[in-house]
Amino acid sequence: MIKEMITAIIAEVKKNPQHVLDQFVRGASEDENKEMISAAADPNNWSIHGGADRLPGTVEFCFDCEPFDDQLRAYVFLKDYNIVRVRIQGE
Repeated sequence: MIKEMITAIIAEVKKNPQHVLDQFVRGASEDENKEMISAAADPNNWSIHGGADRLPGTVEFCFDCEPFDDQLRAYVFLKDYNIVRVRIQGE
């Protein structure tokens, strides 16, 4: 299931790369922005940080993106073992 969650994170990064960039301080060059998106779109850079029960039947998992340590996280919400939401957030 972790592989599926990481796949959903990558899909979200590719769907909305500007949202990922918005999580960081402005002023990066175009090349730096490309590097950030490339790093965030690499499934090998994401690792699970933890999980917690939320609403009944819903579990939230937190993932860190390695090059950014805990500065970029993704939260994946599962309900009945189905991914219902992915949120990418700067910390």
